[in-house]
Amino acid sequence: MYKTCLTLLLTSALLLTGSFAIAQEPRIGHSGLPVPRFVNLKNDETWGRLRPSFDGEIRYTFQRKHLPVKIIAETRDDVWRQIEDPEGATAWVHRSQLVSADMVMVRTEGGTALHKQPQAGAQARAQLADGLIVKSEGCKQDWCQVRTGRFRGWVPQQALWGLADH
Repeated sequence: MYKTCLTLLLTSALLLTGSFAIAQEPRIGHSGLPVPRFVNLKNDETWGRLRPSFDGEIRYTFQRKHLPVKIIAETRDDVWRQIEDPEGATAWVHRSQLVSADMVMVRTEGGTALHKQPQAGAQARAQLADGLIVKSEGCKQDWCQVRTGRFRGWVPQQALWGLADH
């Protein structure tokens, strides 16, 4: 009873103060595309700036081609994208440094098994390490088919970061 009352009080206080998070619905950005959305870094080295300008201080140097990033904002002139990386860091990147998303990242502590079929009990073909970037070939229900090198198989959808429709 005490926990229920405390939960109700905390929930009421959060609602009154506005200190709660609501899932952000995608909106249409200045590019005509939804924001937020996932894309990949185009080059081996990409500069992330503090503000949307070539004169802007370089905040991060991303050194991973195909890294999935989330576009969270666009400039009115449709030239710069504010991105968020898998660790939650944000920076501004010129749109020429980004490509359409088809690469995703394994984001499961200890990695995840690459299954032959889209089911938990299916034979494992390989073990995919946390942080590995793989090509997404589509999802069905809670499973996604991915490819890395000579391996192709299925992983649980929640083990991936950067899926275009999530």
